[in-house]
Amino acid sequence: NSASAYPEWGQLSVSKDRPLARARGRRDCSSMPLEIGPRDIHILHRPHRGGFQVLAVWRNKVLAGDAEYLIEDDNRALITMIEVSDNALVGHKWLCFGERRESFRGHDIGKRILREVIREAKAKGVREIYGKIIASNLNACPFLLDWYEGEGFEIFGPDHNDNSRTFIGS
Repeated sequence: NSASAYPEWGQLSVSKDRPLARARGRRDCSSMPLEIGPRDIHILHRPHRGGFQVLAVWRNKVLAGDAEYLIEDDNRALITMIEVSDNALVGHKWLCFGERRESFRGHDIGKRILREVIREAKAKGVREIYGKIIASNLNACPFLLDWYEGEGFEIFGPDHNDNSRTFIGS
């Protein structure tokens, strides 16, 4: 069961536990494509720093992305962070000739994380979800405004103080 894989997180409900693959011999993993199917990413939800955290875990061993959000007194949820791993260690020395790092971006993991935040927040009675995209994140990922709009959020701004944008959805 997955709780044994993550004992510090307590009881978690994950659809299926996948053990680490065993190899007959070490091989060069540098040219192997990153395979991400619907059963390869497990979404976990847990309390975190006075709020909540949603984790996307690839094959029960690699953090592919995560989000953090807080529920405020007025039944609004503030998304403080969403991130999809861009340089995750996926190849292990005992399985491959050296380390292998991969990006999990471009596989709809951020979308799954955001949808889980929305689902869990609504289950907790939240009526509005919002967040802020700071200018440096918008410069690094210019697609973010369209991405949030595509998920049903309205975009406001830019803020005259810090050039950030606010997104709001219900």
